[in-house]
Amino acid sequence: MASGYDFVIKQGETLEKTFYWYSGALVTKPITAITLAYPPVFTAATHGLPTLEIPARLVSIVGPEELNTPDDEYVYLLKVDTNTFKAPELNASGLSAYVSGGYLAYTPPKDLTGYTARMTIRRATSSTTPLAVLTSVAGDIVLTALEGAVTVTMDAADTALLDFVTAVYDLELVLPGTPAYVKRLASGAITLSRETTY
Repeated sequence: MASGYDFVIKQGETLEKTFYWYSGALVTKPITAITLAYPPVFTAATHGLPTLEIPARLVSIVGPEELNTPDDEYVYLLKVDTNTFKAPELNASGLSAYVSGGYLAYTPPKDLTGYTARMTIRRATSSTTPLAVLTSVAGDIVLTALEGAVTVTMDAADTALLDFVTAVYDLELVLPGTPAYVKRLASGAITLSRETTY
């Protein structure tokens, strides 16, 4: 999912921000059992969820209808094993007993094998001098290929040197080729939260 996303950098603190790319055909799997607890655990044979949390929808559950995801909303799910997953943010204890039905629906993570990543931070889009340039080649960005995860880091010493009120950034993924394929995964505004303890 490409998106506009604003965030804060805390001056003098290590920055670690993870972005995700979900792409491809919608995956749906029938739910066959639910353990009503905090968090609830769902059974869906060979669900195919990745290891990291992923936004997904739960629909058409009969019994504890409160677990169904409203239209245009998502809940974060976490794989337990090949056939079960849980919803860490939900409390299902005390809900009506599971009766039947239900589906898990999600867009799978993009396989990032072969990609590199780059991020540039500038005072404004038109600024010719960047405030920071981060790349996977330099080790500032780490790609977790099969999870579609892109983790950007800046050392505390580097964020301590930043000096702006607001800035702009974009994060691009590049697949080498002729021509190269470039995907803008995220872009937006960055606010610098000033450090008072040195």
